[in-house]
Amino acid sequence: MSTNPTLSADWYTDPDIYTNERQSVFGDSWVHVGYDCDVPNVGDVMFESVAEIDIEIVRTSPSTFLAVALMVHGKREVVLVDSFRGLIFVALDASNCSLVDWLNEFPSALIDLPVEELIFHSRTIRRVKCNWKTYADNFLEGYHVPSVHPEMARDADASNYSVILGDDRRWNVHVMPPRGDSVFGMFGWLYPTFAFNVVPGGWAVERWLPRGHNEIDLYFEYFFEPGAPDLERIHAMNETVAEEDVRICEAVQRNLESGVYAEGLLSPKWEEPLLVFHDMIRELGDLNGYAPTNK
Repeated sequence: MSTNPTLSADWYTDPDIYTNERQSVFGDSWVHVGYDCDVPNVGDVMFESVAEIDIEIVRTSPSTFLAVALMVHGKREVVLVDSFRGLIFVALDASNCSLVDWLNEFPSALIDLPVEELIFHSRTIRRVKCNWKTYADNFLEGYHVPSVHPEMARDADASNYSVILGDDRRWNVHVMPPRGDSVFGMFGWLYPTFAFNVVPGGWAVERWLPRGHNEIDLYFEYFFEPGAPDLERIHAMNETVAEEDVRICEAVQRNLESGVYAEGLLSPKWEEPLLVFHDMIRELGDLNGYAPTNK
């Protein structure tokens, strides 16, 4: 029997914990906010919000950007910004390490994917009523696939879903053996809120950014090789999975907020990625003095 407890419900429902995580998680990380193609020309501007801090990003040259946080009373603070293979990340703490150092070995997960050759297809944004960790939990385990995602389970072999964990707890790769012309097969996650799904002829990128302690904006962004076939089927299946994930995450959040649930146990076979993630979150809470008594 597992003796590995989940995070207690307080971690997902207490506004004070989220207030602390705005700094300990999002203030101390490089966070994915967009793409080079969002600001293709020198002088182009894009806006995003990281942990409810509004960020303005300007392309200043063909290869560089400037990012500022828009603070209260019109104050503007420069934050770190960099691009990796067309993906733009920002770090709110200007003393953070470089993006290359932050990513560490994560680029190896994308080594076989021709990211630079892929063309933006479409973007969907959903406001989801759940804590940012609720959605991360959902992504990090495949145990729910047969019951929550029946079409995905028919498309690929969910019974042999596996997660590859390395020495760096901040990222992992998920594999689900495809069947025939499967849309699904390989997924990846990078702490805190970046994930991807490799699809035939391209990839679908997921990112979720908190809009409070119990809401996120969930982005699904699709990129394909020029002339890639079957785009509408691939897009439609991913959008179906997104809708299913939204429904289950909002239901889980309602249960967490009901007061009935305190904490549970994690399956050592199916939920090891959750154990790793929960340990990281607990350690941050302990280190910064905001972990709830019921951990």
